[in-house]
Formats: sequence, structure tokens, C-alpha cells
Amino acid sequence: MGGRLTAAALFACLMAACGSGREGELRSVKTLEETMETLRPLHRKLGKPRPGDWLAVQHEPGQTFAQYRASNPVLPQKPVASSTSSRSGSSPTASAGWSR
Repeated sequence: MGGRLTAAALFACLMAACGSGREGELRSVKTLEETMETLRPLHRKLGKPRPGDWLAVQHEPGQTFAQYRASNPVLPQKPVASSTSSRSGSSPTASAGWSR
């Protein structure tokens, strides 16, 4: 449960801290790092995977926040107003307001 709480809190913080441009990105990262430090005492390391857990069959080394940021993740963006009523030909991520 602690992992879910941490992930949900980080996601909520990311959504609340989203800014525009590089300055907004730096503000968001700083806010997330501060939030991670605040939540660190609540974090519990994963135990051994149990039958049915994803990690019971998939071996993954994990990822730090810095590694995630360096991976060029898809990030939420403010929706762009469209002058057309059809979204044919647009990608699902573009129509959902997400970009790299």
C-alpha cells in the first residue's frame, strides 16, 4: 500500500506542478524531488514477488527518478484547441494532450 500511496502522491504533485517551458519543467522537478524527500519515510522496499505479481515473471532492475527523466518520458501537456471536429489521422497521444 505504501508504494501505491507514494506513486499516487508523486503523480498528483506532478499534475499540480506542471508548468510551461523549461522554467515550468525545472519547477516541477524541484517540487517532485521535495515531495519525494517528504514521502521517503513512508516508503517500504518491495519484498520478494509473490505468485501472480508482475515481478514474479518479469525481471526488471528498477529505475531512479533521474533515469526516468533521462528516458524522454511522455508528459501531460495542456490540451490544444482544435478548429476541426474530426481527429482522424491524429495519434492517440496527441489527441489526449500528451507529448514527448
